[in-house]
Amino acid sequence: MVANPNQARAILSEVGKEGAMGKRLAAFFGCMYYAALRPEEVIDLRKENIVNLPQGEGWGEFILTNADPEEPSGPMTGVRDSAAG
Repeated sequence: MVANPNQARAILSEVGKEGAMGKRLAAFFGCMYYAALRPEEVIDLRKENIVNLPQGEGWGEFILTNADPEEPSGPMTGVRDSAAG
């Protein structure tokens, strides 16, 4: 289940009230929710990756350069081969 925009704003607002760490977590989860970034992309995000941020509402732009998700090295677990029956 995904939070709707009103729920997300309320959650991020409350998290942001929890001091410096709360502000960091609100930014982290805000990037994941609003920009659909993966955790490793948010962790690698730097000021130089920000092309444009909207004032208030609107679209912004990030340039992602170093995200490197790991690929599984072996067979996928939990996936059933339909040919095997």
